[in-house]
Amino acid sequence: MKWIGQHIYDNISRFRSDVYLEDIATGTIASGGNLGLDSNNKIVKASASGGIAFDGSTANGVLTYKDSDEAAVESNLTFDGTDLTVASTGKVKFRDANSYIYSNDSNDLEIVATDITLDAAGDIDLQVGGGELDCDATTVSFNSTSSGFPIINIKNQADNTLGGYLKFVKQRVDSITQIGEDNDFIGTIGFESYDDGGTPGISSFAQIYAQIHDATAGEESGKLSLAVANHDGGAGVGLTLTGGSADNEVDVSVGLGVSSVTTIAGDLTVTSDLTVGGDTITFESANADDPQVIIKNTTADNQGARLQFHKDRGAAMVDNDRIGEIDFIGEDAAQNSQQYGKIFVQAKETDHGSETGMMKFQVAEYDGTNSNGLVLTGQDADGEVDVDIGLGAASTTTIAGTLTMGSTAAMTNAGLLSVANQSNITGVGTISSGTWQGTSIATTYTAAKVTSIVAGDGIDVSGATGDVTVTAETATDSNPGVVELATTGEADTGTDTARAVTPAGLKSHVDARYASSYITFLGQATMLSSGNWVLSNKTGISNHTWNQDSAINTETNDSTQATIARQWAHTGIRMPAACVIAGMSCMISNAGGNRQVTVGLFCSRATDSTLPDWGGNSGASPKLQMHADANNESGNYSGRPAHAEATGTVAMAAGDIFYPGIKLTGVTSGGNTDNVYASFTVHIKTLIS
Repeated sequence: MKWIGQHIYDNISRFRSDVYLEDIATGTIASGGNLGLDSNNKIVKASASGGIAFDGSTANGVLTYKDSDEAAVESNLTFDGTDLTVASTGKVKFRDANSYIYSNDSNDLEIVATDITLDAAGDIDLQVGGGELDCDATTVSFNSTSSGFPIINIKNQADNTLGGYLKFVKQRVDSITQIGEDNDFIGTIGFESYDDGGTPGISSFAQIYAQIHDATAGEESGKLSLAVANHDGGAGVGLTLTGGSADNEVDVSVGLGVSSVTTIAGDLTVTSDLTVGGDTITFESANADDPQVIIKNTTADNQGARLQFHKDRGAAMVDNDRIGEIDFIGEDAAQNSQQYGKIFVQAKETDHGSETGMMKFQVAEYDGTNSNGLVLTGQDADGEVDVDIGLGAASTTTIAGTLTMGSTAAMTNAGLLSVANQSNITGVGTISSGTWQGTSIATTYTAAKVTSIVAGDGIDVSGATGDVTVTAETATDSNPGVVELATTGEADTGTDTARAVTPAGLKSHVDARYASSYITFLGQATMLSSGNWVLSNKTGISNHTWNQDSAINTETNDSTQATIARQWAHTGIRMPAACVIAGMSCMISNAGGNRQVTVGLFCSRATDSTLPDWGGNSGASPKLQMHADANNESGNYSGRPAHAEATGTVAMAAGDIFYPGIKLTGVTSGGNTDNVYASFTVHIKTLIS
């Protein structure tokens, strides 16, 4: 019993200060652990000197929180008191798993983030030596809240000729093979701000962007464009540089739209061809004697510079097409625009093989109208160009030196003929002075034949020792002398008493004279209620009663055609020779009723194609050519005489026909059917033959 009691005591005493665990397989402290069992299975604490004991081999490893009851020393993250180092395969992550910084396989530092914002009042220096700084972010912002503006410095401090380099790279990562395609955008620099309402610009106020122009291997060319917002906020490209299709070739496009203005403050030098597609080119200067347009050729040969005008219709040229024009425009004293001169060239004849041109020099003459002063015209034979000088009979042409005709000097600058013998002179006008020293003039060519000089002729030749000059006086109706022949126009006028009429003039005068004749006849007609004209019936104008309905009631000359059936087409008067109907006079009386009537003549003429179809089924379709209303001198028309006169000029050819007619004046329907009696006299003029 004592042993049992002692045993109980010993066990209680064992747990007084220590904790033991029974049936434990091992009593050693686990490697790296902080608590464990000794050889007697007592819970013990690992010994440490001044802190947590490191049982690993990592030097300067950073202690990190591992789990709920453990801390760990990171072997890939170390700190030696100066530098914090992340192993080459590690990454420094920010906020989430998609934002981090790491060193890639090429030892380049890469930043992966949705947004990177650098805010600072001072400068931020990011230095990369020997490698590349890659940023896959969608947006990188540099913001400044100071009164200045953020500055990005790209600085090269190497001892060489290279500078800083801002590089944009476009890679198509969606293809198995990374390739570029035509018109791919490589990079864009945008300049954005807010409008005056505080709304940020939907698009940039300005952009600089680069594209692939031609991605063909071995023929790569690029395009660089500068664009600004134009009026409505849309981006308009104002400057484009495009690589050409050959080495050392870059095409440049400047401006946008036909109304854009390109200003160059200094000199502009173009070392190759220049093509301007605009409608107007203006050279303007405020300096005296400027602007100057200089076209210079500096080649060591005998050729010069050229100013060419080309006309290309895009189709065949047409006679008289203008090839080019030069206008000289100033102002008048009231500052109105005024053209004072013009030079232009036309294609007078464009047929292939016989092309001829015409050049005209014009100046303003008196009223500002530009008219030809010099015209050069190519002719239809080789080696021939005609020249017209001056305008109008009053114009003066001045030649400072000698006038040469062909290769012979023909006239001096004093106006004297240089060639002594002038052959085939047909007229010299009036010779007011001089002495005839040639051969005797045949009497056939003298103005008046002098057969003898007798007393009373008024010619005194006493004391004459040489030739006697006889001057013939102008002929009058009582004195023979020099007689001037009248022109045909003067002969036609017939009022000139100082000129003699030639046979041709007499014939012209007589040919313009007419012989007058008159045709008279009576007519009786019953007026139609329709107001239509009534023409003579089948037996013609000699019949007692006219009753043919013309089917028209017009009172307008040379308008609507009347209808005369073929059975009555013969009832008019046919002209046997060409003549002129010069007028008509009529006397009229109504059987009853105070109503005004109108008389007229209808004409069927070959020129109107209104003649009957002789021997055919078509009748005549004459037009009213002359008419007059009855005049009773303000009296009564019923059973009382009235008269009517019609004048005019109706040319009639041989075979043309006129038909007389009567109608109620102004009636177009619902008229009276009273009888009317009329006496016609028609004036016919026939040329004297």
